Amino acid sequence: MLKLSFFINVFVLSCLVNSAQVRLRFVNAAPDSAFNAIDIYIDGELTADSLAFNSATKRLSVDTNTSLTIHVCSNPSEDTNSFIYRKEISTGLKQTRLFIFNGLTSSGYSQNHDPNLFEWPEYLDTIRFEGFTNFSVVNAVGDLRKLDLRETSNLNGIIVNDLEKNAITTYDYIETLNYTLLVQDSSSEITLRELNFDLAHRGLSGDAAHLMLTGFSNPAVNNNGPVLQLMLLPDTAGSLIPFDNKTSSIQIVNNSYDPALQYIDVYIGSRLRVNDLEFRSATDYLPIGTAVEETIGIAAGSSTSAMDTLSSVRLTTSSDDQLQLIINGAIQSNLVPFRPLEILKTNTRNTSTLGYNIDVKLVNGSPDLPIADLVEFGLINEVMFSELGYGDLSTYESIIPGTLRLNLLGDTDTVQTYSPDLSSRAGEAQTWVISGLVDTSNFNNAYKIGIWVAKSEGGSLSELAQTTSIPEIKQSQTCTVYPNPTSAIINTKCSSRLERIILTDALGHELLQSDAANTPINIAGLNAGNYILQIFTGKGISTHKISVLAGFR
Repeated sequence: MLKLSFFINVFVLSCLVNSAQVRLRFVNAAPDSAFNAIDIYIDGELTADSLAFNSATKRLSVDTNTSLTIHVCSNPSEDTNSFIYRKEISTGLKQTRLFIFNGLTSSGYSQNHDPNLFEWPEYLDTIRFEGFTNFSVVNAVGDLRKLDLRETSNLNGIIVNDLEKNAITTYDYIETLNYTLLVQDSSSEITLRELNFDLAHRGLSGDAAHLMLTGFSNPAVNNNGPVLQLMLLPDTAGSLIPFDNKTSSIQIVNNSYDPALQYIDVYIGSRLRVNDLEFRSATDYLPIGTAVEETIGIAAGSSTSAMDTLSSVRLTTSSDDQLQLIINGAIQSNLVPFRPLEILKTNTRNTSTLGYNIDVKLVNGSPDLPIADLVEFGLINEVMFSELGYGDLSTYESIIPGTLRLNLLGDTDTVQTYSPDLSSRAGEAQTWVISGLVDTSNFNNAYKIGIWVAKSEGGSLSELAQTTSIPEIKQSQTCTVYPNPTSAIINTKCSSRLERIILTDALGHELLQSDAANTPINIAGLNAGNYILQIFTGKGISTHKISVLAGFR
């Protein structure tokens, strides 16, 4: 009986050993366009059809202790006769093995290297060490012979040093947190990418992370091939999973009065990002990579490549930046007036600093308005922006929401009068562009001057409402303020529930705030002049100009 049990156990163990299998996986990391899709054959049998760049196969089961021949062929293929690469392997007893295909043989690339199918050594499926991630990295970048990975948010140091092309690091543990990584060229220490290395967000605690750097650090000199990315190998077949670049954002505004630039194209690096942006239109905010110098190029709408760029600006941004680029001027020197093409750069925001006001930035983009003033003579009776030269950009000014009366002045002459109703715009930050020409006689009366508002979502700019007469500002009937002018106190009476009262100076700076209903407001300490009282009620905001008389401090 014991002998029978022994032979049964030996037989079962023998069957298990004979039935054990090795699992093979393959990744296409070759950025050469000739290898955008590859076929993989094992012992002459097609096992992976049309494996795309930056993609991985499922786990393919093969017998243990077996010699195999692997062929890599360009897709489509009928057989292995025209193979790109051939490799002989012995499967052994290893449970999972990962092979990476890379190569760069076509013309037009800054570097070339022969096709290769190399193995990830000591491949780990997973670990069981909660709170930490076991990671390993391969350098499959087409134009980067050696690279570093530097962490800047928690560890503040180099975590991968001098990783050569097609080399793979040994596994290392890192606490499963969210990090910021810089990909740097080891030879020059130039930062190529800033990345969100968000291990915690991706739920990689207790896992093995297989990381691949692929693409090109400079696609412009590599047939505009794929950009450099840090990729994560997925557990199943399919595309590698990118770690996101950290980004800032820019908005482009076309304010060129040149008919030849009625439409413009925008390039970021060598790539066309915006096609045919019309005069007095803006893009939405476009993401651009941080910590890396980017070239923003402007070309005419008929452009075919970045080589047609007429003007450009180089930017290195951080992840908190929000920028606006305003395209001014012309390229046709025979235009009268002529101002050369330029790109104005300014920092912007989407919301006002004081939530109950509007923040406005003014740009003088009118080529025949050498000096511009903007005066409000309804609510606040103040100069809002003064002596703004052509091409100048103001800082943000806080403005009371309501119906304004504005005079746009050139030297001392009134160029245009406006009466915009901004009562529903509280909390916004806006860019106002003085656009067009005072004298349009050389332009068939086109491109007439106006103040135009660029919206954060992009699209056509909106012109401020113009007026040929001076409308009276209608005080709200919801609330009554008395006495006005006043000497020491202000009384309020509202027909609906009063929620809050804010008193500001003419520039929108808050002086006092109260939520006490029907309580006199003491303004005895204020200088003589004009002030704005905003009364917040259940029906909206009631705005009143308050005059404080001299001699009552």
